Amino acid sequence: MLETMPKGHYQCALPGDAAGEAWHPVEGADFRIVNGSSYKGPDGARGTYLLTGNAFVFTNGPFVNLRFERTGDNQLRRIEPEGKPGRLLCVRSAR
Repeated sequence: MLETMPKGHYQCALPGDAAGEAWHPVEGADFRIVNGSSYKGPDGARGTYLLTGNAFVFTNGPFVNLRFERTGDNQLRRIEPEGKPGRLLCVRSAR
């Protein structure tokens, strides 16, 4: 079943550790869901994505072919090229 993510700004970061910062923002990885299955990359370029169940993939635009797993209503976890879950998390912010 096709779905969409909630509209808004998604901040992407790598987890930190107990000895330092909790999160390390990844420059150039943030995006904004703008309408239906459309998004804007950090430079304002538009693209589209597909959300099927928990599988999220950017289908064109600046992040084409990047894959994620929806792990919550407002959260995505990057899937690495070899198919394993990565460390990068993208969370919808109140910004």
